[in-house]
Amino acid sequence: MNKEKRIIETVKEFLAHGGEISDKELAVVLNNNGIKTSSSTVGRDLTDGYEGLKNSYNHSTIDCQYISQEIASFIKNKRSEALLKAKIKGGITFSINNTVVRDKDGKFIGCRK
Repeated sequence: MNKEKRIIETVKEFLAHGGEISDKELAVVLNNNGIKTSSSTVGRDLTDGYEGLKNSYNHSTIDCQYISQEIASFIKNKRSEALLKAKIKGGITFSINNTVVRDKDGKFIGCRK
């Protein structure tokens, strides 16, 4: 399967799940559908790959209904939301698993497990 078709299939599945699917889960779905990919490839396909495809697509070789500014904006917004949720979750996990270390004056000097 060529790169353009893989990107379009990735976008189709992402949209089919309303953007509420992780890169890892999306890679599993795509692999089950016979599209060899990984979570890191899914991430690249949804960001750089899709933007590149959108900017230089050939009407005769790919499914044009999945190439639009609206879809690009939707993907960008969903991925930004997911990044924000991941940072919040990471911060909470960090604060649970670590202790703040302060000097005798109460100034922050680091963290300890």
